[in-house]
Amino acid sequence: MLPRTFDFGFPIAGACKDIGLAIDECQAMGLPMQVGCAARQLWQFAYAQGGAKRDMTTLITYLEAWAGVEVKGKAARRRGQSVRNDAVTTAGRKTMRFVIKMLVAALAFAAAPVRAADDFPTRPVRWIGPAPPGGGTDAVGRIVGAKLSEVWKQQVVIDNRGGAQGGLGTALGAKAAPDGYTITFAYTGPVAVNPHLYNNPGYDSLRDFAAISRLTQQPMIMTAHPSMPFTNFRELAAYAKQNPGKLTFASSAAGQQLAGELFKLTAGVDMVHIPYKGAGPAVLDLLGGNVNTMVSNPTSVVPYIKSGKLRALGIMGAKRIDALPDVPAAAEAGFPDLATVNEWYGVLAPAATPRPVVNALNAGILRALQSPDVLQRLQALGMNAAPSTPAEFDKQIREDYALWGKVVKLSGAKAD
Repeated sequence: MLPRTFDFGFPIAGACKDIGLAIDECQAMGLPMQVGCAARQLWQFAYAQGGAKRDMTTLITYLEAWAGVEVKGKAARRRGQSVRNDAVTTAGRKTMRFVIKMLVAALAFAAAPVRAADDFPTRPVRWIGPAPPGGGTDAVGRIVGAKLSEVWKQQVVIDNRGGAQGGLGTALGAKAAPDGYTITFAYTGPVAVNPHLYNNPGYDSLRDFAAISRLTQQPMIMTAHPSMPFTNFRELAAYAKQNPGKLTFASSAAGQQLAGELFKLTAGVDMVHIPYKGAGPAVLDLLGGNVNTMVSNPTSVVPYIKSGKLRALGIMGAKRIDALPDVPAAAEAGFPDLATVNEWYGVLAPAATPRPVVNALNAGILRALQSPDVLQRLQALGMNAAPSTPAEFDKQIREDYALWGKVVKLSGAKAD
């Protein structure tokens, strides 16, 4: 049985923006503001009465039955009055159904946590890639995205948004609707480094996102155009000391930029940083000899190294990688400070994404990363799958955020 009185105890200001818009629509149509306020409580009440049938039909049934019920709001109580919903009663069934449907659409998020674990997703998912097409970031995103389309039986649409060393796409992802249908490809630079380089990157890495899962974790690599007169880290350091300020190094992400800055500090050399919006354009300029060296993830350059079009100087990590077994790691080349320079890839969602949706996203990604063909394609690019729980990935983000903040201060690096 429906309650005859509803007490609107929660502040309107605390409701979501969509509820506020719904209330504005009610007022514009001459309907009492209490209709919008009551929708949230009535949704919960309808679910309690209708059990699992938490759908529009159930809610419409209860809301229509409620039309004309006495409403006691705070403003009315302050005036010592009660408010009758005569406007609702006389507005007509057609108008009432329109308003109800509008309110239900605005409050659809309330049902998401209940359904998410069972049938998410029910429509295509947008995957924001914060880099232009053609680089390593894009390659990994497309490999995993294609497999997720199979796992979810829903299309995963790759949306490349390069710029500001990954910051533009990351900022866009932070502002997306928190329903799980827009997720953001994350990597070390935009998430853990950019906030320390830019005064206002457009997002707060620790506040604006919900961690979903890490995808891969790999060391960075430094490469050079084959015409350069050095073949490894030691020879590069010696040549750079003899030619201060004449050598350039390219990067397409803030993490890679800082890895290059760390090499400069360790080797005591002066090299000029050349920033790019994505790894694809940076690799093209390196192939053309427009820049001398580049710091990147292995994915962007392994095919060119194997074909002899680029020269690998060394792995910025503690050990060699399977894709390039003949390329020495920084630790064995006499640069131990570069042994801990790792880059990770992962997936984020907006911070307010319901926990069941986060778990559903994580489960889908774990299934994708267990696929033999995905593992094989990642390994061919010099990467190994490194899936995680949301909590593990969140912990790594926070630790790397603090670590790279210290490196920025030490190096004096600035956004170019």
